[in-house]
Amino acid sequence: MARKNCSMQRKFGSGLLAGGLIGLILGLLFAPKSGMETREQLKEANEKYRGKANEELKASFDRLSDRIKPLLQQTVSDMPLLFVLLRRLNQILHRNAECATGENAAAHAGHSRHGAAEWG
Repeated sequence: MARKNCSMQRKFGSGLLAGGLIGLILGLLFAPKSGMETREQLKEANEKYRGKANEELKASFDRLSDRIKPLLQQTVSDMPLLFVLLRRLNQILHRNAECATGENAAAHAGHSRHGAAEWG
């Protein structure tokens, strides 16, 4: 549900921006103003839309930050437990590797003795 809502907001924002740009271009094409007046109007529109874009960007960043903070806090609080579990897993793996190595060595030693007896 949240993804759909976010996607709809993005589409709306993109449509709004595209519509604004199209309106600006059409206004410039059909407006009977001098070059100086048009440049001044463009400068004002640029400042206006840049300010709005910065506000939207900051608002989006704040919303994202509000969503991420709890996840990061939970992750950081779980880190000690994760390290304990990884350390324990490492111990178990080393113990199993030692057992497997010991079993392989015993098995090879048994085969060597049989081989020597058969050939000897």
